[in-house]
Amino acid sequence: MDGYDGRTKFEVSNGYANWPLPNLRGWCQIGIAQTHDDQLIGDCGVHVNAQGTEAELGITLSRTRQGRGLGFAAVQLIVNWIFAQTDVAKVVAITDARNLRAHALLQHLGWPRVGTLGPDVEIVGRTEYVFEMSRPSQP
Repeated sequence: MDGYDGRTKFEVSNGYANWPLPNLRGWCQIGIAQTHDDQLIGDCGVHVNAQGTEAELGITLSRTRQGRGLGFAAVQLIVNWIFAQTDVAKVVAITDARNLRAHALLQHLGWPRVGTLGPDVEIVGRTEYVFEMSRPSQP
C-alpha cells in the first residue's frame, strides 16, 4: 500500500478504547495488517466533521483478503473505537452504487442504507449510496 508509514499503524484489539484518537478533523488512515506477519492488507479512512457530531468511514481491503471476515472485524472495531473516543452521534459510509461487496459488508454489520446521492452530487457520473450506524444507546 503506497504511503503506508509504520509509525501511524496500530493494532486494534480488545483494548481499543485505550488508544488515543488522532486528530480526525482531516482524514486519518488506519492500516489493517495481518497479525501473523504484519503485512499491510488494507486501511480504514476516518474523518470527523467540524462539529464533532458525525464521522465518515471508508475501507479498502486487498481483493485477495476479501470475504474472510477481516473487513467486518476492522469496521466493527474502528466504529466501536470512534464511539468510545468521541461524542459523534453516527458514522456514515458512502459507497459507489456498483460496489456490491461494500453494500453486503455494511448491511451484514447492521448499517441501514439511508440515502442515495445522484450522479451530480459527489462524483459526477456516479450514483452513490449512503449507509449509517448510530451510536448505541446507553443502558
